[in-house]
Amino acid sequence: MSGAITMPRLGETMEEGTLRSWLVKPGVPFKRGDVIAEVETDKTLVDMPALADGTIAAYIAREGDVIPVGKPMATLEGAETKTEGEEAAAGAPDDLAQPVTAEAVAGFAADPSAVTQYQPPVRTKRVPASPAARRLAQSLGVGLETLRGTGRRGRIQADDIRRDHKGHAQTGDPHPDVFAKVAGKQTGAPFVFLHGFGGDHLAWDGLTLGLENAAPTLAYDLPGHGRSAHHPCQSPREMATVIAQDLRRRGQKGVNLVGHSMGGAIAALIALEEPDLVRSLTLLAPGGFGPEINHKLLRRFARADTEELAEQVLEQMVGWSFTLPRMMPSLVAANHRDPTYRHRLSCILETLLDGDEQVQLPTGRLADLPFSVRVVWGTQDRVLPTRQSHRLPGLVATHVFERVGHLPHLEIPGEILKILQFEITDT
Repeated sequence: MSGAITMPRLGETMEEGTLRSWLVKPGVPFKRGDVIAEVETDKTLVDMPALADGTIAAYIAREGDVIPVGKPMATLEGAETKTEGEEAAAGAPDDLAQPVTAEAVAGFAADPSAVTQYQPPVRTKRVPASPAARRLAQSLGVGLETLRGTGRRGRIQADDIRRDHKGHAQTGDPHPDVFAKVAGKQTGAPFVFLHGFGGDHLAWDGLTLGLENAAPTLAYDLPGHGRSAHHPCQSPREMATVIAQDLRRRGQKGVNLVGHSMGGAIAALIALEEPDLVRSLTLLAPGGFGPEINHKLLRRFARADTEELAEQVLEQMVGWSFTLPRMMPSLVAANHRDPTYRHRLSCILETLLDGDEQVQLPTGRLADLPFSVRVVWGTQDRVLPTRQSHRLPGLVATHVFERVGHLPHLEIPGEILKILQFEITDT
């Protein structure tokens, strides 16, 4: 491919689109079909795939720019400036990559300084790395050539990048403390709540209020989230270690662990690795129970920095008949307008993935745990499919609810409270 990447026509009535984010950097080769940018049009965020192999030489459009259909967004390596007559003779369609004309560029950006000058990339031997490692390195801006891989034949793994990033992170070393909202009565086995990706302790307010006269409750902000945002990017296994250490520091033992999505994976890891801390385990649409995951939706969620975008993504996370709380999209967008927070979320998300699949847990071991294990799922979950609950060990109690999406604790709190009632004790 030579020439330019232009704004494609993504709908019959589309006349222009807003560039929300570049997903490929200048000098980094891409293949046909790779998603190279995200474009917003008619209040819809869509992936923009490459129409052929190529390498971006320089950006013309910047994130947030509104670009008419057919106007150039970036120049490509090997591009040649052609006259309009030569361009017409080539017969290139408006929606495909075209040769760059001076008139086209001038028509798009009156300010020549808006065009990033091309610097020839340094050609280096391709570094062996796993797909997850490459995606995480791109997210964090880490150069693979600077790392030493611990995989087979020196292949770089995602953990190699996380270790290096934590060593150089501007956010500093992990803080020993994490925030937890403590509520409820003072006696009895406490309920410990672990929220999902991008959430915080507020997600559990409905359940903790329902339990306030029945049991103690601790609703955590997981590392990198909410009031625990001082922690750098960590994987679910690392977060599980932090939460387990904090429970011991607080003198808690024999707790009723409740986890949602990513928090469900963390809760399961705590139960599997440190069962002496746990009295029961309740998992709501937990992560790590199968390879399938709507990674595209989660990546859009991590970048949803406007109320409209946040509402679009959140509506995909609940059942079709559920109405989102009025303030929920604005609260999510407000958090995501912080670039440091968005960067951390993107980093955390990559620790959940292996390429386009999610990292899986040893779910077969759940049957060996010396306490009750319950799994809750909704049939309209569009993040993690309900079928991941179908082949769990027979000793795991599975509750599947019709017309419920990925947020059962928000959609059907009364039913979830009834399930938790089985674990309430006054001892």
